[in-house]
Amino acid sequence: LFIFVIEFLSLNFVFAKDVLESEIILKAKKLSHFYNENIYVAEGQVQVLEHNASLYADKIIYYKNEDKMIAIGNVKFIDKEGAIYNSEEIELSDSLKRGVVKNLRATLIDQSHITANKAIKINDDLYQLEDAKYSPCKINDDPDIPPQWQLRAKKVTLDNEKQSIKYNHVFFEYEGVPVFYSPYLSHPTPYADRK
Repeated sequence: LFIFVIEFLSLNFVFAKDVLESEIILKAKKLSHFYNENIYVAEGQVQVLEHNASLYADKIIYYKNEDKMIAIGNVKFIDKEGAIYNSEEIELSDSLKRGVVKNLRATLIDQSHITANKAIKINDDLYQLEDAKYSPCKINDDPDIPPQWQLRAKKVTLDNEKQSIKYNHVFFEYEGVPVFYSPYLSHPTPYADRK
């Protein structure tokens, strides 16, 4: 269910040496390089296009010395499959191996939806979502009307190495009313090996 985090947090983004030196197209109204601090800034309708994926934001800051990139404001990532991930801020570090996404809202290619107050990439195989919701149902335009059903969990852990998704304090809700609770729930990832 939450495999989307891999694509979202694993954007092969290289915003380095003289702004760009790879197969990435960067568009922005303003590009700046602060030489003393070795910081690059792209502002104003920023677009980063790479292969079949794209990232949009109001502003992207790359701290080269700290190996940290922050995308701020109206952040939208569209992966190669066409899934759309929205957020207000993304921070990636350690050569994009670690990261944090705040207020994640995603529409996957099967039109299912995922939201989380925070998504954390701990390493290439381990991700955590805090205050997460998942629903395959159509989302109403009115945010006060819940989907027909959804899973809501305090914490979700996606472990690709162990091929498992674990939920802590998970509720199954029907039309906004909790009908089932479990302190713990686990299942294989969608692409897990058959055992």
